[in-house]
Amino acid sequence: MARGQKRYTDEFKNTIVELYNSGKVLSELSSEYVISKSTITGWIKKNAKLEEEIEIFKKDMGIFARK
Repeated sequence: MARGQKRYTDEFKNTIVELYNSGKVLSELSSEYVISKSTITGWIKKNAKLEEEIEIFKKDMGIFARK
């Protein structure tokens, strides 16, 4: 593990992303939770990608269910 690197739980990451999505400003989150902006931005991007994959999966499942 890299020196000074912290590990965050998925639950904590999701909480931060939810706060951002509800309107909290990135710089406020960074200051309040002492997390770099780039780390939070990475979590936001990863979350968006997962949400997109879930939507694609749901559509695919709907197509298979109709057959």
